[in-house]
Parts: sequence; structure tokens; C-alpha cells
Amino acid sequence: MKHKNIVFLLVVILILISLLYLSLKIFYSKPLPMNKINFYRKSENQLWGQELIPNYSQIFDGHFVRLSQTIVKINSDGFRDREFTIKNQKIHLG
Repeated sequence: MKHKNIVFLLVVILILISLLYLSLKIFYSKPLPMNKINFYRKSENQLWGQELIPNYSQIFDGHFVRLSQTIVKINSDGFRDREFTIKNQKIHLG
């Protein structure tokens, strides 16, 4: 008898968690605002599809992933990183 009560309780808890998840998903989900994300462009390389726009900066509000507001900065090489300088250095072999 005790075993049946534990199984019943676990099933009820599982159902309640599922209902809570579904209700949160329905009432708090927001559509992906594709018009707000414009730091990408179509790539000339068909394998890539899209690429980041070099030297671009935009405020990203984190709307659909619920992140705090941040600034997206793309460097001149098209990466989300700081600028790098390449120095000519003599390489000594041996």
C-alpha cells in the first residue's frame, strides 16, 4: 500500500511540473525579434550562409533569451572580439 502511494505522489508531481512548464512556455514565450538582430549579413561564401558585419556596433537587449542589455561590437576582421594588430617579427630558426 505504501509503495502505491509513493508512485501516485510521484505521478502527480510529474504532472504538476509538466503543467507548470507548459503554462510558463505559453504565457511567457516571446517571438524571436528578427528585425532587431541586424549585425549579420548574407555571406558571399555559400557554406557559411551568414557572417558578422565588420566594424559594426549595436545595442542588443537580450529580449528573446532574457539577458541583460549589452553592446555587440564586431572588429574589423568580422569577429566579436577586440582589435588585433599584427606586428612583423623576425623569426629565428635554430
